[in-house]
Amino acid sequence: MSQEDSQAFAATASSGPSSGCLSVRRCGECGGSFIIPLASCPTCGARDVAVVPARGTGRLYSWVVAYRAFDPAFETSVPYVIALVELDEGPRIYSQLVDLQTGHPTAGLRVEWSPRPRPGSDGSELIPAFRPLDGEEEQ
Repeated sequence: MSQEDSQAFAATASSGPSSGCLSVRRCGECGGSFIIPLASCPTCGARDVAVVPARGTGRLYSWVVAYRAFDPAFETSVPYVIALVELDEGPRIYSQLVDLQTGHPTAGLRVEWSPRPRPGSDGSELIPAFRPLDGEEEQ
């Protein structure tokens, strides 16, 4: 990892998903958006990259249901949905899918950013999570 990329990664720690904020990097040259904390655009290589707030909405792209906790802190949460969400800005982000009424996710489901306290933490550490937008989940 280059020094510039290390600095970009460090800057993410205070404004990234674990802080409750959802942001994307936008390239000033090609207009591409990405989540990865890099100092240059992965599409065109330009260094004109700005961190901008994301809208916090997107669509469920893919998911898997975890029936086994891979981290002891999540044992009481099993089963839970690990989701790949495509943000309206374009990039995809892994997160937890929460507050499902039917218990059955569907591809294309509209979701919104809803970070949650990490199980076993004092509530200050958040994990990335999305929930269905009101009225979007089929009953």
